[in-house]
Amino acid sequence: MNENYSLSPKDCLYIDDLLSHTDSLIKKTSYYFEMSSDEEVKSLLEDLNILLSAQYEDLISMYEEAK
Repeated sequence: MNENYSLSPKDCLYIDDLLSHTDSLIKKTSYYFEMSSDEEVKSLLEDLNILLSAQYEDLISMYEEAK
């Protein structure tokens, strides 16, 4: 992401909220992955965790670039 971003204080609060919720979801999917015995469910949770982790990293990157 080599674009320049200009974030308002409200945007930063929104991103902070998204980061918090995404982090919480990553932790929950990891927990449910460990607890599950169904391989199909585990596969879906693993895919979801990968997607959420990528989203989290993108949000961190946007936030850092805008500072």
